[in-house]
Amino acid sequence: FDKKLRKCVATNELSRNTFPSQRHCQASCARYSVCYTRESEWKKRKCTLESAWYFDSIRRDCFQGKRCGNSTNRFKTREECLRECPFGGEVPECHLEKDDGRFCSSAESGQKLTWPLKALPLARTSLRWYYDYRDGECSSFLYRGCGGNGNNFPTERTCDAI
Repeated sequence: FDKKLRKCVATNELSRNTFPSQRHCQASCARYSVCYTRESEWKKRKCTLESAWYFDSIRRDCFQGKRCGNSTNRFKTREECLRECPFGGEVPECHLEKDDGRFCSSAESGQKLTWPLKALPLARTSLRWYYDYRDGECSSFLYRGCGGNGNNFPTERTCDAI
């Protein structure tokens, strides 16, 4: 998450501010992102009332309308808005069976999807956390730094929050 740009960006760095996917970054950092500009920030800005697309943090959806100022929560198209603010700060609960795969409820289809664990090439390993749905708790594992799936969290606290 880039604090200056207030959005998730791709990086090769491994740090506490690194996430396994854009989806997890957006969900974890939603309140700091351009998608969640507070109403008080709008009122401080010069009012030009130009039409654009905005993310509504209450409805958790993009809408077209007129607002004051040059906020970063302002997009030319609905597609651009959805690309920057696609999940409204929510990540569906995902389950990873350590031995044989991942099961994640798909909000769009209502189906259960299964992705096998990938054998990852050896890279820098780091201690990460995943939700073990059989035990009902988060467990640690060694992440090799590339590939993998969304049931991968930088800290036990982040894992517990999902």
